[in-house]
Amino acid sequence: MRPVCAGIFWIALSTSLNASWDLGKDLNTSLNEHTHDQLQTVFEARSRYEYRPGQGFGTEPDLSAEFVRFRFGLRYKPVSWFRVTAVAMDARAPWYGTPAPSSARDPLDLHELQVEIRSESKLGFGANVGRQAVNLGDTRLIGSPQWAYVPRMYDGARVYWRGSRIRLEGLFLSPVKLIPGWNKPALSEHVVGTYNSVSLIKGATVELYDLHRRLNANVRNNSYGAHLFGPLPRAFRYNLEAILQTGHIGVLPHRANAWSLQLGKRLSVADKPIDLSVEYKYASGGSRADRSGTFDQLYPAAHDKLGHIDLLGWRNTRNWKALAVTNVTKSVTLNFMYDNTWLADRRDALYNLQGRPIARSASGTAGSHIGQEADIFGAYKRSGLTLGAGYGYFFIGEFVRRMTPGTSPHYAYVFQSYTF
Repeated sequence: MRPVCAGIFWIALSTSLNASWDLGKDLNTSLNEHTHDQLQTVFEARSRYEYRPGQGFGTEPDLSAEFVRFRFGLRYKPVSWFRVTAVAMDARAPWYGTPAPSSARDPLDLHELQVEIRSESKLGFGANVGRQAVNLGDTRLIGSPQWAYVPRMYDGARVYWRGSRIRLEGLFLSPVKLIPGWNKPALSEHVVGTYNSVSLIKGATVELYDLHRRLNANVRNNSYGAHLFGPLPRAFRYNLEAILQTGHIGVLPHRANAWSLQLGKRLSVADKPIDLSVEYKYASGGSRADRSGTFDQLYPAAHDKLGHIDLLGWRNTRNWKALAVTNVTKSVTLNFMYDNTWLADRRDALYNLQGRPIARSASGTAGSHIGQEADIFGAYKRSGLTLGAGYGYFFIGEFVRRMTPGTSPHYAYVFQSYTF
């Protein structure tokens, strides 16, 4: 009962605060007035109660826990072209039971320390240096997932040049390792490369990137990708991304690929806006003894990419996804999601969200269907306050029934957050 009571307490507290005033907005407005737009505060209070029976299709213990996160800091801009941000974070999982993993618990630590140079300028050079959140494109390869209990951050630098229709960027990013005590840079694991975008005719944009992942001498993967998106006639839109990978993993040469295609349309039903989309995703798997062919998903913000329960990673998969999003009111959004997923290679493993194997049929005789997932979730937003809840159920397929304990995972949660 304690996690539920804590969640109700936070919801009640945030609702009462926002009912009368937006404390954070008022504070930053006052700071701006007294410091001539030089100083702002950064704050987040978030809690989420989750119930997750059937984790890993029965290979992991059921989970029922509360996850709480606080972030607080300052953003200082002494001149128009220079800004520095320093943010601390405290993330905990009270009543978890056994000691919570580092992905759910990071006591008071440095979350962000970033210097931005000419970040608000539309033309010319700019740079971001330090510990920072990074989200590239649709975040399929590089992202800072805010839904995670402890969002992934990066130590490094991004240097870019912006023209009227083009943006060129070079980057060096090292994911921050969560360790007991102070999280220190571990630059031996990093991604170095370029990420560029060009605005085309008729509202289209193409992003071209070249990302090289290095993990000591064992992993040296190169990802060459293109991301094309834009509008179509009659309120349709498209989103296409394709990636080729070379390099090596250990002593094996690495040759892999992945791609995704999404079509969407915005329409109105009974005077309510509804956004519909359907998407197909593929990520290669590998079964040859002389070559690695399993796609390396790098460091994605993977929430909702292959289902709302976040069971699966973008490795050795074929996935169909349908999503309907409707604005019930200006403040309330409701989402309906459906996923159907298969293995790309029957002899390769089924991988979880972090890219680790769950189960494998070396002979390839266990089938390829992983299963189907149905989700419903929604949120209420008012100023800096967000309240939400959701439920998901995974209907297991042949492969999961034969290669795991065969439990159908559920996911139920309520959450609140207040940010400024």
